[in-house]
Formats: sequence, C-alpha cells, structure tokens
Amino acid sequence: MTKRRLAWLGGGLALLLVVAVWAGFSLKSRYCWECSEQELFERGTDLLAAEHPGEWERGLGFMLKAADSGMPEAQLIAAELLLDPWPEQYVPSYPEFAHPLRTEVADRQRALSYFKSLMASKAYAPVVEYNFGLLAEGGVLKSVDSGDAQAFFRRAAARGEVRAMFKVGMQFHQQGDYGQAMRWFDESFRQGGHPQAALMVGDYFFHGRGVPKDLQEAISWYDKTLNSLASGSMPELRSQLLPVAKNRMAIARGYLKRQGGDGVVPVAYHLSGGLNEYRVFAGDPRRQVARVFKVEGGVQAVLTGGEENLQAAGEGGYLGDSMNGGLHWALKMYGEQTYGAGKRFEFVHEKAP
Repeated sequence: MTKRRLAWLGGGLALLLVVAVWAGFSLKSRYCWECSEQELFERGTDLLAAEHPGEWERGLGFMLKAADSGMPEAQLIAAELLLDPWPEQYVPSYPEFAHPLRTEVADRQRALSYFKSLMASKAYAPVVEYNFGLLAEGGVLKSVDSGDAQAFFRRAAARGEVRAMFKVGMQFHQQGDYGQAMRWFDESFRQGGHPQAALMVGDYFFHGRGVPKDLQEAISWYDKTLNSLASGSMPELRSQLLPVAKNRMAIARGYLKRQGGDGVVPVAYHLSGGLNEYRVFAGDPRRQVARVFKVEGGVQAVLTGGEENLQAAGEGGYLGDSMNGGLHWALKMYGEQTYGAGKRFEFVHEKAP
C-alpha cells in the first residue's frame, strides 16, 4: 500500500473516531446518561417549559428518571403529569406543565405510586396536603395509611392552607356545629380571601346560624364575597359563585329595605390576634374597644376601656360558642354606645394601620 493510501486511510480512521466520539457525547448529553437526579430534574423542567410540544415528552422522560431516583419535587411533577383528570378543585403545584400531553401519557397507577412515595417523605407544602385530601375524598387514594380526607384537610389547615380551612369549616357545618364552622370560614377568608368562606358567613348571618340574625352583616359578607371574586381570588370558583353571591345580595337587600333599612351607620374596625383571641379596634386606629377570646367551654367578649383597662366579664357581656358571635356583639355594643341605641350599623372590616 502506498504512503498516499496509508495517509488517506489514517485520516479516514481519525475522522471516524472524531465522529464516534462526538456522537457518543451528543447521545450522552441528549439522553443525560450518568446525570445526577438534580441534572435530570433541571433538564426535565427545561424541556417541559419549552414552546415546542415535541420537547415535552423528552422532558417527561427525564422527570420520570428523577422521580424514580426518589426526588420528591420530581415525583410531584411526574404524578401531576400522569394523573388525568385531576379531582375537582385540585390545585396544581406546577400549572405551567399542564400540557395536553397529560391525556396521552396518563398512567394513574404510576401517578399514585409517586404520590404515595411523596406522602411517605413528608417533603411537601400545605397545598399538596390539601390535594391529598381531595384525592382521598374522591376515591383516587383508596387506601391511605396516613389518614382519611378530613385528616389531610385538618393538617393542611393547621399549616395555614386556606382552602383546607374552608373544608374543615364545611365538615363542622355538615355536623351542625355552626360555631366551629364559622370560626374556620372566618379564618379562611381573613387569611386568604376565600370567597366561598365569606359566602357561608353571609348565609350564617342571613339565617341566624350560630350568630344573631343580621341582614346588614349578611350583606357585608356577601359584598366581601363579590370583592374577593372581582380581585381574582381563586378564579376557579368565579363562574360558580358569582351568580349565587349576587342573588343572595339582592335577596338580603330586599328584605332589609322592607324592614326599613335606611340610615345605616357605617362602623370601621380592624382586628389583631389569632384564632383564639380577637382584639377589636374602632374609631381611633390605636383605640382598642373590645376583646373576644376563648375560655373553657366557649367564647367570651368584653368591652374595654383601653389597652390597660380590660373590663372583667360581667353582667351584659357575651358568653357563647362563636368568635364571630362575640365580635358581632362587641361591635354592636360599641356602635350603640358611640352613636346611640336603636340605630342600624354596617360594620366594615379594614386592614390594620
């Protein structure tokens, strides 16, 4: 063989070697061979967020590898992609990945295996625990060692998830414990503007469930419902609740008008405290006018003579089973002392200064 041919052959072999090495690196990079679970996760999220649908399935493949390695965040994304359909009111942790791909790759059993692994890890946010409650409530999680739907909702509510607070309130409502239900509905609205919780409180005042019947207070809560819906809070509830809230507002106003509801005195107030105690401020923003707090066997409310001169509970005070009932009593007493008895008041809750 001539030197020239040998040179051509050597060059060809070198070129093939370069191509082979390049192809190997390209395949290794494309399929993420020897990648860590974090690299798989990052590659998966990048591809799932791509504009081209052709990249989504590759992204899912990387995400499944990361999920199979035990990464909780990857397990959550993979479970949500594989579970189709979601239960009603499910709150996706990654709505940006809610691709049409879900209907093509749906695998309920695999999704449930990821959910259960995630559950065992306890590495999840309160909203995910709320979603577990929905999955259990809807029969998707048919056998859950760590509790039933209500247990999930109670734990999520204790962690500050406002949707779960509403669910706990509905549980007490269905049991006829309106005092406890009102407490959770009020907290759900105060912490997260839950419009359905405000609607339920309005209904309680309209019908006198657990609190004195008060059409003006019902109207105030229906108005809060409408404002919450208008602000975009929980948009998934808007189409369902908007006509209901408008209808109940109209009915309550009609009743109030027939009862002579003109000349209503607005009373602005704000609160401090938490689930077990409200400190009520009205008039001068720095002036505390009442205190509502839990005691053994119920809820007590007292008017105050200022922050340093709390009155003792006595004759004419409030003792009941509802924080909202105590609040309503305190505001009404304050209104009558300030503006005169026999008037109708509109109590307007404002943010603390």
